[in-house]
Amino acid sequence: DKPMYGKQSNTWEEAGQPKGLGVDAISKGVLGMSKDEKKEVEAEFEEDFELAPLAGKKVIYSLEIHEVREKKAPDPEDESFLEALKAESLNDLKDKIRKDLEMRKERENVDGKRAQATQKILELPDFPLPQQAVEDESKTIFEQRIQRAAQQGAKQEDIEAKRDELWNESQVQGRARVKLTLVLGKIAEEEKVEVSNEDLAQAATREAMMRRVDPQAYVKELSQDRARISRLREDILYDKTLELVASKGKEKVVESDEKKTD
Repeated sequence: DKPMYGKQSNTWEEAGQPKGLGVDAISKGVLGMSKDEKKEVEAEFEEDFELAPLAGKKVIYSLEIHEVREKKAPDPEDESFLEALKAESLNDLKDKIRKDLEMRKERENVDGKRAQATQKILELPDFPLPQQAVEDESKTIFEQRIQRAAQQGAKQEDIEAKRDELWNESQVQGRARVKLTLVLGKIAEEEKVEVSNEDLAQAATREAMMRRVDPQAYVKELSQDRARISRLREDILYDKTLELVASKGKEKVVESDEKKTD
């Protein structure tokens, strides 16, 4: 269910839901519509919209309703409802929800600290960066943004019109990523952060689940590609180092690295 910035068919849209499939005009437009009814709605994207080719543009969407369903709240005492949620009772379900909310809040807290740690590192005084690394990273980011824009329905001419802007933004992000990588590498060395075989196995399993492939087959395939293993090990190392800086608020570690880069 990707954002409906381009053409899509046979998708479900909750009437009136903010940011439904990415466009408010669509979720608001289907309000009150009946089966087989058609309508056109206009969406206006802000100048700073995340998808550059659509920024500042007005777009007309043609809507047609194939089916209408009413959303009803389930009976919390219904055994089939509890069974579907793998809960033995209503109290058990409430307990599961409470724990889930606590874990989510904790995750958001950790993510917030990671973002702060990342920002603090990027605010360190600049130092010479390997130009080839910056170029390679910028190119990767640029190609990903072009591909994402095309997948989300942006026209080729709109993408080309924003090409220079996209490349400049990609270069800024590329420099930031390389700087972050180098600083985290120094911190990892100083703090003796290591990547275990268990770390690699867990990361590979997560990747397999995201790709919806058999974990064992994916791990076997990965084990035969040293370059991919090296990249995965590097990603894990930097992730563990950032987690260390974020979870323990090690400003002194970052500050000590700042002195080295002066």
